[in-house]
Amino acid sequence: MEYIDLKLEKAQELAKAFYDLVLEGARKRLAGVWGEISRNGLLDKLDNPDVAMSEKRAALDKLLGDEASVEERKLLLYLAQNNRVHYLPDIIEELGRLMAGGAAKQLVVITTAVELTDEEKSAIEKRLIARYGPDLDFKYRVDPEILGGVRIRIGDKVIDASVAGRLEALRERLLQRV
Repeated sequence: MEYIDLKLEKAQELAKAFYDLVLEGARKRLAGVWGEISRNGLLDKLDNPDVAMSEKRAALDKLLGDEASVEERKLLLYLAQNNRVHYLPDIIEELGRLMAGGAAKQLVVITTAVELTDEEKSAIEKRLIARYGPDLDFKYRVDPEILGGVRIRIGDKVIDASVAGRLEALRERLLQRV
């Protein structure tokens, strides 16, 4: 019986190593593609709904060459078709998180207009853990366009307590009255 358990452990280790190798290769290639898109100013073209898909495909084919896998090519074409190539840095980051064993944790993106102090981060994290449980992975972003307050995204749920969000809600209410 011990032999089977050892075999299973070894198979799991090898599967994990292969998984990491495949993901790391894809992550590196996608990061390189993102770097080229950024350096060559292609994002505006690839995310533009007015640009024909044939032009986007040609630009991606030229950029990718023969190195990209079929899956990577499909992902990039899907993003270009839906004008979402700007998602690529977040996808690359999520691949890294998956490799680090973060798949079981739920990503929480906290956006503020200014950098938070460690105490402020800790207070927010404690409240969110109390409400949603301990399996949260926190990421912080600074976006001056929200003007103030905080915007929190947990999976597909958004808690918008930003000044920009409140102003937009007020604008919507005023437009409904007209």
